Amino acid sequence: MFDMHLHTNASHDSKAVPGEIIRMASGIGLSGIAFTDHFDNYKSTEENNALPILNSYRNFLDSREEAARPKLRLLFGMEAGGGIRNPDNLKRLAGRLPFDVIIGSVHEIYYRGENVSLYDFDFRTLPPETLALFVETYYRDLYATMNTCDVDVCAHIDLIDRYIVGKHGIDYDRGAFRECVEAILELIIAKNIALEVNTSSCAAYGFTMPGPGILRAYKAMGGELLTVGSDAHVPGNTGGSFGECLEMIKSCGFRRLFYYSARKPFAYGI
Repeated sequence: MFDMHLHTNASHDSKAVPGEIIRMASGIGLSGIAFTDHFDNYKSTEENNALPILNSYRNFLDSREEAARPKLRLLFGMEAGGGIRNPDNLKRLAGRLPFDVIIGSVHEIYYRGENVSLYDFDFRTLPPETLALFVETYYRDLYATMNTCDVDVCAHIDLIDRYIVGKHGIDYDRGAFRECVEAILELIIAKNIALEVNTSSCAAYGFTMPGPGILRAYKAMGGELLTVGSDAHVPGNTGGSFGECLEMIKSCGFRRLFYYSARKPFAYGI
């Protein structure tokens, strides 16, 4: 398997040394990994935002020889957050470096006149109707990201549930947003953008992002492009919960996954 979503110490929220990630990936038998450090477009300028990716590219170049010894395929990418805020920044950076994969995601939404981090926000402070608006805004922003930004993969499509359901334990009607999710699925299928199965919530909260419900809907709609990423920020989480995730993916009818090289998808059997 390929872990297509990993963060090194080039990301603001990770101290993971690339060599330790490589040794972990090799030790658990992965075929390949992608460094996908954060390129956050929510504020600031392109040069400030691009610095982590330039550092990530140096990590990638410095790590190729070490990855080659265990025959681990090392890929270079980035996770572009907030692309709809400054789409030209993303477009310029995408043309500057030889990316294998660009992941699109939303970590902040525009709420009450400012960008609000999903990670930091206390959803328990919201009445049900405002919570519903917040969720709708998240999916609207993710749809816009997939529609307007040059990305290859839609990362953790229902990330907002990691915080509402997982972190804060709020039981809300996720089915009420089925049309929002299905609109994103229809869009990424039409644009040949892959859907990521993200395992970062498995250990803490017991679910992948997305889970089997969304995966089955994606399959029924004709979706085929599927990647798996641990979203690890420490080496020990590389490939985390991949065994259980793989069985779930198979139960939804998928028989192959994809990795990206030079921004093109390549299938492998599972």
